[in-house]
Amino acid sequence: MSWDYRVVRKEDMCGIHEVYYDDDGKPYMCTENPITMDADSANDLEWMIEQFKTAMNQPWLNYTDFCEETRGTKYDK
Repeated sequence: MSWDYRVVRKEDMCGIHEVYYDDDGKPYMCTENPITMDADSANDLEWMIEQFKTAMNQPWLNYTDFCEETRGTKYDK
């Protein structure tokens, strides 16, 4: 299983979420809540910012496209 940050539309809001992919690379699970931007170091924060920029340049996903069982998962922090 792999994951990355993606922009996800949820109702009338958009946010950066962790999205998890199946073995075929298809998004199948996402966090219920957007990711907060906090990190243990400046380097980690810089890495997150770069990942968020990458997410902005990928196709946005819709929260409703995930089945109810994989919306808001145990991966939420």
